[in-house]
Formats: sequence, C-alpha cells, structure tokens
Amino acid sequence: MPKKRLLATILLAAAFIALTTNATAYSIGTAPGVLDLGEIERGQSKEFEFYLITTADHDVIVGLSPIKVHEGFFRQNATVGAYNFTPSEASQLDPGNWLTIRRDPVIVSPKNSFILHLADGSVVKANAKAELEIKVPDDAEPCYYAGSVNLIPQEIPGQGIGVQTIGVTRFMYVFRVPGNGYRKGEITDIQAEREAQDKVRIDMVFKNTGTCTLIPWADQAEIFNNLDNLASTTYSGPTIVKPREVAILSTYWVDTKKDIESGIYRVVARVEYITDYAYREQTVNVPKIISAPRIRPTAQGCYFPWWILLVLIGLFLIVYAVGALQLAYTALLAFIICGLFTVVGLFVCPNDIPVRWILIELIVILIVVYWKT
Repeated sequence: MPKKRLLATILLAAAFIALTTNATAYSIGTAPGVLDLGEIERGQSKEFEFYLITTADHDVIVGLSPIKVHEGFFRQNATVGAYNFTPSEASQLDPGNWLTIRRDPVIVSPKNSFILHLADGSVVKANAKAELEIKVPDDAEPCYYAGSVNLIPQEIPGQGIGVQTIGVTRFMYVFRVPGNGYRKGEITDIQAEREAQDKVRIDMVFKNTGTCTLIPWADQAEIFNNLDNLASTTYSGPTIVKPREVAILSTYWVDTKKDIESGIYRVVARVEYITDYAYREQTVNVPKIISAPRIRPTAQGCYFPWWILLVLIGLFLIVYAVGALQLAYTALLAFIICGLFTVVGLFVCPNDIPVRWILIELIVILIVVYWKT
C-alpha cells in the first residue's frame, strides 16, 4: 500500500508540474540575413539598419553585440545572392571595432509588426529595427570585410514565462574598401629548437606578402629522418598576421616512447590561410639538449633580490622581541637600512620598481608600531 501511495504521489506531482509549467519555443531572426554596404572610402562613415523578426507571442528584450563572422564565410563563392564578397580579396580583420550600435538593447514585440520590402524583392513582416553606424579608419586595408552582430534575447521580468527554447540567427554585413586587395603569404624559414629530450619545437616563419590580414595555421609539418622515413606530423594553431608582418607558427614534435635524436631532419611544411596555402621544404638541425639551467630575467633583463627585504624585517622583529633595542630605535633602524637597500635596488634595476616589496616593508613595520603603541 505505501508503494502505491508513493507512486500515485509522484504521478500527481508530475501532472501538476506539466500543467503549471509554461513551456515556450520561439525564434528571433534578422532581415536581411546579410546586408551589403557597398564600398566605403577610408575615413568615411556609413549608417545602416537591419530588422528583427520573432515568432514569440510576448515582448522580448534583445541585446546587440559585435562578433566575428565564422571562418566558413570566407570559403563561400565570390557572389552569393544579394551581396558581393570575394574571399580571395578579403581581410580577416574584424570590423566590429569600427561599429557603433545606436540603440542597445531593443524591444522586439509581436504587437509592433510591419511589412518590409527587401532589396532582393522579398517581403517579410518585421517586429523591430536596429540602427548602426560603421566608421572606416584612415589606414584600413583595401579589401572586402565581413562582420556580424550577435542577438542576445532576454525575457522581460514579470511575464511569467517558464521553460523556453529560443532559436537565434545572427546578422551579418559586408563591405569593401576600394583598392588593390589580395591575400598572399609565404614560409620564409623553418627552424628547430629542442625543449626536452623527447620534445622539439618546429618554428615556421610566415610572412604576409599580400594587402589583407590573414589568419594562417600550419595544416601539417611532416618531419623525415636521415633515412627519409616519416618521424612525425605536427600541426599549429591559428594566428593573426597583418600585411607585411611576420609571425612564427610553432608546432611541437613529442616522442613519448624514446628520446629524439639530434641531427639533420627534413621538414615539409604546409601553411593554410583559407583561400590558399604556402609550401616549403627545408632541412633543420635538431640540437643536443642543453643541460645548463635557464635564468629567468626580469622585463628589462636585470635581477635584484628584493626578497631580502623580508629577511631584514624579520631580523628587526627578532631584535625587538629579545629586547635588544627599544621599539622606536628598532623601527628607525629598520627604515634606514631597508630604505638604503631599496635605493641600491632601484639603482641596479631602475626599470623594475619593487612596489609590492616596499608596501610589504611599510605595512609590517607600521603594524608592529601600531600594535605596541
């Protein structure tokens, strides 16, 4: 009997939750999905707008935030539908830093619906309008650009909304800065550096020889030994490289079974940057492991043992504790000696100001003085 009552209670509770919970599902999209702003000269601004569409039966607050477009956008055809975009002439620099959102957030309401005629001839029913402005800097690259605006829906408090499923579509925009834009890069050198007995770093020096920003990565770096047998295949992560700049793409060869022998190896490297790739084959020398310990330098290459300040403070506290000197004399002597030590440290390393050590010195001494007086 108790088990039957327990089962009945669980069923009643589940039925109550199902009846009282307001489960909703709606979507928020944009019109148009991709807006072509045309050509924008350097130093000029352009205002534009897009519209938000919802299937919700209640008002929704939508926040707007610039976000980078997905990498796949640069793999599409040159001309798609109602906008023009040539990936081989496009910069992967995010134009979101140039964007100003005039009104954020916006209220998307099903009660505020209006008919919208798009440039491609389609007709949609929109529920809100977003207003933006983009200002192209004077030194912008002469390329195509693609940006995106993320939609962040938030429920208005007090509407009694329960469990929700929300589908959101991002808005994207494209434009072109006039000029000779093209994407090109090359691997100028390959170097090897041992980091451990079983670990070697392969550095590929990549130069952006085009006029548009690239985000390259080492798609593969095959390493062959002196017998021309494949020893390892490594990869690297992406990095941003602006026109005429050089970046190092590092990959790591790790052998978990045995130590990596020193000697000459052949590296076949391929660096991808979406619209094309760079290829280079070169021999590298893997050096013997360096047994000497590395000295960690400061930012300016100098080092001073500021930790001695704590030792000095500790000695002064011991001197005071055993009663060798009165508090006033101990504090005065501590200030003088620690001050001289600090001056010497600043003279040796003028660009490495020991703010934290000086504060520790002052705080400890002042605490002792306050506690005793």
